[in-house]
Amino acid sequence: MNQFKFYPREGFDSIAALFPIERANKFLPEWFKKIGRGDLVGTLLDNEDVQTIRRCPAIIDYLSSGYILQAYSDMVFNSHEDHVHWNIGVVNANIGLHPNQLIQQHSPKQTEGVPLNTAPTGEALKLINPFHMRLPEGWSMLFLDPYYHFRGDGMKFLPAIVELDKRWQVNFPFEFVNDNMDFTIEAGTPLLHMIPFKREKEPKLVSKEFSEEELAFEVAQNTYAHAVFNKDYKDITDKLEIPEG
Repeated sequence: MNQFKFYPREGFDSIAALFPIERANKFLPEWFKKIGRGDLVGTLLDNEDVQTIRRCPAIIDYLSSGYILQAYSDMVFNSHEDHVHWNIGVVNANIGLHPNQLIQQHSPKQTEGVPLNTAPTGEALKLINPFHMRLPEGWSMLFLDPYYHFRGDGMKFLPAIVELDKRWQVNFPFEFVNDNMDFTIEAGTPLLHMIPFKREKEPKLVSKEFSEEELAFEVAQNTYAHAVFNKDYKDITDKLEIPEG
């Protein structure tokens, strides 16, 4: 069955009810919703009006693809001399761990020589995932820090790809953005952007001259370039006949 299946780990039921994994299109950033679609932001060289980034199909497709893992608790970080401390106030006392154990440490030797901004004492940190997660056979998950949310806090999750049809329990390593380790992440904040993809053999990489048909297609694309920030963009480009490669 073609589905992304997730279920709370033992003791995390109330967290899952309050902060489930949800479609990314439910978490469009506030700045994205506020700027408006047709606000004038400048002019092209020929003085043709242009419109806002909110009409960019590449960004729209990215923001609406995949799923979001939310912060399932307030997370407070404080630095003290050569250590960083954190406090996690989960809403369930039956998880079998002290709440602060929901962030765990790896030995500094595991990332020795890697230019990550780790804890002051060198440990790489990871957030414990409250969910079991499973994709159908042949599918993997790309895990990303949700860039366009511009959280402004002090942590950034490391990008990774996991064959989530074979490995169902995954935790999330992160680094500190800078040396300021005093910040708070509120429950419900988007933490991870998860985009599934089907594993297939990658196309062969070739350096090859474009055919006349391909060049003509590119000209047709450029002819409609002014429509990129227009609601008709996809309607127009979908009607173009793509030549053989």
